[in-house]
Amino acid sequence: MRETGRCIGALAAALALLAGSGVASAATLKAEYQLQGSLATQVAGAPDLAEIGPPSNFATEIVGGAPRQVLAFPRGGGVSLRTAGLVDPTSHSIVMTFRLADVFGFRRLLDFSGGTSDNGLYMLEGAIDVQDDGGFGLPGSGLRPTNGSYVQVAVTSEATLAGTQWTVAYLNGTPVSASITSKAFRLASGTLRLFRDNVRGGSPGEESAGALACVLVYDGALSAAEVAQTAADTTRCPAPRPSPPPHLPYKTGDFQGTTSQHLSVSLVVVPGGLEDISFEWRARCADGRVHTNGIDLGGASIGGGGRFSARGILDTGAHASISGRINGSHASGTLSRWGNSAFNTSCPDRNVRWRAHFVHADSGGGLGGLL
Repeated sequence: MRETGRCIGALAAALALLAGSGVASAATLKAEYQLQGSLATQVAGAPDLAEIGPPSNFATEIVGGAPRQVLAFPRGGGVSLRTAGLVDPTSHSIVMTFRLADVFGFRRLLDFSGGTSDNGLYMLEGAIDVQDDGGFGLPGSGLRPTNGSYVQVAVTSEATLAGTQWTVAYLNGTPVSASITSKAFRLASGTLRLFRDNVRGGSPGEESAGALACVLVYDGALSAAEVAQTAADTTRCPAPRPSPPPHLPYKTGDFQGTTSQHLSVSLVVVPGGLEDISFEWRARCADGRVHTNGIDLGGASIGGGGRFSARGILDTGAHASISGRINGSHASGTLSRWGNSAFNTSCPDRNVRWRAHFVHADSGGGLGGLL
């Protein structure tokens, strides 16, 4: 979040270089879905959307300051679109306005593989993230959606002369991530899936409940200027107008503190959630020795009254959890870890108390990886 300006500048420069290379092609709207009580397209000749996973329902919500119908989907639910014969699988653009109930952790947005690959477009700790095993990316910006907030996300992907894809993601009309990706970002499967994660391949189940307001699908890659125009166009699938920042009962930024074992605990707090949770533990293990190590649990959502909880499976197969409450500039709670450690011995360490306080608004890193 500290490098927002520079990241957007780097993305803009990369987009300018691409535009000057002559690779970009004209984009044509092929399908539009306004979801006013129906999954039908507003463009003749395009297929309708189809529900996948648990059933969704139509609801009325406030989007961009005005009430409108949306398709509310549960976790594991979403929609799919048959794209064979509709768009060029190597050159396409998708624009959608939606909200997620939980933006922390990996949350699938788009799947180009028909449910067989972990590659695709995600939110990661609230940031738009292009995930690709073979890709090379430019750093994303610090622009971040929050739990329950409507945003417009656009992604464009087109073939390069090297046989890869050039994939750019936008948030509310602003470029936030750009990558040279593998063929995984082509629509060779003939199916585009929204919000439902892969059911085969690595790391399934990275999903959130949410609601979808509208979707546009283009044949060809939109330019950065065209994406910005689409974000401002109130007649199709616009970016919601920015809302005033909510009043939060807690400060955002870095919290540092200690446990009852006199070890460190670190939280990075953002609106609506925790971006990073790190702590150290000490326990007398099954080998009779006292061991100390560190854990990074990733992110978590903050609920009513500033309460939160997070649980994770560590690289060793052990488990760790933390819960607590953030109130103003102070936080406190308990933490536990149990199961085998990196020292190849069982190390239970339960219900350790911790306290932390606000240090500064500029977020920093944690204690490292899962140990």
